[in-house]
Amino acid sequence: MLWLCLRFPQLPLELFAVQQAATGPSAVVDNQRLLVCNRAAIDAGIVPGITPATAHALCGQVTILERDPQREAATLQRIAYSCYGFTPAINTCTPDWLLLEIGSSLKLFGGLKALLIKIKQHFADQYFSYRFGLAPTPKAAQLLTQLPAKEKPSLIGSFESLTGQLQQPALFADLLNTLPLTQLQCETKLQRQFQASGFTTLGNLLPLPRAALGRRFGKNFLIYLQQVSGELADPQPSLILPPEFDDTLALNDAIISAEMLIFPMKRMLIALCGYLQGRQLHCQQITWHLRLTNNSHQKIELALSRPQNQLDHFLALTRLRLENLRFAAPVDTLRLQVTRLHLAIPQEEDLFGNRPDSALGSKRANSDLLDRLTTRLGSGAVNTLALADSHIPEQAWQPTTDGSITNSSITNSSIKENSLPPTPPRPLWLLPEPSATDIRPSQMQLLTGPERIEGNWWQQSICRDYYVARHRDGMRYWVYQDRITQNWFIHGAFG
Repeated sequence: MLWLCLRFPQLPLELFAVQQAATGPSAVVDNQRLLVCNRAAIDAGIVPGITPATAHALCGQVTILERDPQREAATLQRIAYSCYGFTPAINTCTPDWLLLEIGSSLKLFGGLKALLIKIKQHFADQYFSYRFGLAPTPKAAQLLTQLPAKEKPSLIGSFESLTGQLQQPALFADLLNTLPLTQLQCETKLQRQFQASGFTTLGNLLPLPRAALGRRFGKNFLIYLQQVSGELADPQPSLILPPEFDDTLALNDAIISAEMLIFPMKRMLIALCGYLQGRQLHCQQITWHLRLTNNSHQKIELALSRPQNQLDHFLALTRLRLENLRFAAPVDTLRLQVTRLHLAIPQEEDLFGNRPDSALGSKRANSDLLDRLTTRLGSGAVNTLALADSHIPEQAWQPTTDGSITNSSITNSSIKENSLPPTPPRPLWLLPEPSATDIRPSQMQLLTGPERIEGNWWQQSICRDYYVARHRDGMRYWVYQDRITQNWFIHGAFG
């Protein structure tokens, strides 16, 4: 196994970002001491540990934010959801750690280097900074995140050989021997004992008898040490995904601009897509709830024509809807709910890795276009055609405004998929009502037919003989003779 530990030391500050990473000096205070500072604050001489008053004395423009542990936990969970695109084995560790078992994912992503590059881009898009550690054991990976990059050369060397090195016990032991004891997650009392005994690195402790270590430093520390080295199993519980996705994000500063809402919404949508991937689901409707500072609410419902899990599509539809919104007051809280969940259908690929549904004119492209039109124009402005339970032509099709494209939708592809007979042919476009005509068969060339259609005897009996006829002007029509009245009608036209 290969564990990747991600630590987010700037999380208490970065969770407050609403549009992009803060450019001005800013810091988070906890118990009247600065906990974290951004680069602009550090450049101004502000460092963690000083008081807010000292920070303001050093830089009058610094923004001081109060730490919010509840929001930190919610943001860490949101980040964990987003990582389901990399591995299904994820565990969160308070306050700012994520553990991912990535050994089983390396082949899927084409190796360790490719996977780490994807992870880097994934968090760069959300403006989250992190430090990482790689090791065969989860606790060793946690230790390595606390070391400066210059002190862990094995992790920044050749990515091609890194996986093999970490999985070789002798090389992994050499790496552990160099780790300073000050980075161990243990009590201050134990750290003082290490100093008093002259121990400075793990290499000083690992060769000692385990029984002696247990008596001297305690059983809990012995277990911890054995889990770090891999001598003792360290099973990690996987994150349990809830049955429904319902995420709420309180904004630090109320937002009046629809464009500025896109960034926090994108963070929430990334978490949604990870959640759906983790549960192997697709969704067909997402709902945004916006709470304004005047205690009013606005709701944005996005109904999709097909179940899917595409971040770009979700984000594009959200942008379209926001373009036409005007807020009576600034927005201070976002809530994202998801309904109409469906089991994900695996996407087939051809020999060259192309998906058939990605081509122009495919079902996916058509449904995405339908979603954009419905979102921009409104659900009542876009109709689709669906099959009805009748074989009478004018009653067999019906418009629907729900935006759904199902197997019964009237398209050329659905006709093929339902194996409808190619003959007798029927036009895709019918007249609103059959048009009476005095045209006789002698005046038109009957190409095919008759196709007899009868029924509806319980209301108004219908009995017709349908033909495909060519007019003298070259147009082809779908005509029929009413068997009861002997009159002729034009019912449709072929393209």
